[in-house]
Amino acid sequence: MKICYTLAIYSTVVGVAFAKGSPDSVIDDKVIQPSNEKFLRGAGKDAFDSRKLDWSTSDDEDKHDVKPVDGYVGVNTGGCKGKNELGTIWKQSVYSCAISCDANEKCVSFEFGKDQKPSSYFRCALSKTCYHREDTAYNKNDSNFLYVKADKVPEAEDVNGYEALNTGGCIGKNELGTSKQSTAGDCAAECNKKSGCVSFEFGKINRRCALSKTCDKVSLTVNSDEDSNYLYIKHNKVPEAQIEGAFAVLDTDESGSIDREEFEKFNQFLPSGLSLSAAQLDDMMGHGDANGDGKMSYEEFNWMMKTYHY
Repeated sequence: MKICYTLAIYSTVVGVAFAKGSPDSVIDDKVIQPSNEKFLRGAGKDAFDSRKLDWSTSDDEDKHDVKPVDGYVGVNTGGCKGKNELGTIWKQSVYSCAISCDANEKCVSFEFGKDQKPSSYFRCALSKTCYHREDTAYNKNDSNFLYVKADKVPEAEDVNGYEALNTGGCIGKNELGTSKQSTAGDCAAECNKKSGCVSFEFGKINRRCALSKTCDKVSLTVNSDEDSNYLYIKHNKVPEAQIEGAFAVLDTDESGSIDREEFEKFNQFLPSGLSLSAAQLDDMMGHGDANGDGKMSYEEFNWMMKTYHY
């Protein structure tokens, strides 16, 4: 289920334009002379403090966490060096920075500063080319977040032996380590080397490769198509003929799909030790029933058999 976020921003949209060649700078829609730019960059800080606005970060929230922005995929590992072609401005929230990017038809991404610079303002740098993972910094110590428009995010690569999902990964389940890899294929090679590795997360716009031995079901994921990672689940080595045979046995009414009742009937005939609990049946159905209609087509059953890890 896609997670949606409301952009509550329009009350006092504030920016200070410092784009090269700009004749003046704007704050609260009031024109000030370029000679005052030093003041806005930090000089005269005490006098400027009265203009601060709360950007809704609670005392116990990490200000270096990526704030979700509707329509964007964000990472905390920095942007692209030398690719802020559309200018740098100063904003009081990531949401107002996103509005500036949305207003420019050439803008595909923006960097947003992790730390306040002039008083309560943050760096907002717009780009028309920074969305390829090979160009990004991939450095958690970088001073900027990177937000890329969701429709510009590269599609998941096909990786032999894995199923790619646009659900994001599983929180706290990267037990086998995180590294930097150039491609999803390289990340898969690392997973294949690790005993017990069943899946990996690979960054959509950076080169993060995170291996897991437990993140093997959609129900365990954050389940958001705006998460910053693709999830790749390793295929079970089940021959196609066996999958076809199992489907034919389970589809007792020959409707072309399997429902929960058919699963339960088959389960009753399994010997002790092989039968599944009600919770396990629910889990299997939930994993395979991609469209949520309460049953599995052959395609859904095939995918479940290849990606469900017991």
